[in-house]
Amino acid sequence: MVHPIAKQLVHRYLEQDVTDAHGVVIAVEDTLVDEALAATIEKTINPDTKFIKVRPFVSHEVEYISPEQDHKYTIVDGSVPLDEHMNLMAKRVPARQYMEV
Repeated sequence: MVHPIAKQLVHRYLEQDVTDAHGVVIAVEDTLVDEALAATIEKTINPDTKFIKVRPFVSHEVEYISPEQDHKYTIVDGSVPLDEHMNLMAKRVPARQYMEV
């Protein structure tokens, strides 16, 4: 059975160490996951793992957000540097978020 997490990790930077079912670290934080590492994670990850933290990235999904609804989102400036896989390269980025006063 393919673990649903593994396929989604390809070309993503890890934001945590990933361990196998025995607690042995198989990938460290800040590693860019390639197909081979994703396959290793798929074979050895604990089946109870629900998610693995990755660096934020830009998807190809486009959703219009009206000004009346943008208070529900954190919005990042469009000039933030990305790599060839659409990963945000900076750990901290300029963003705005609605805050009630």
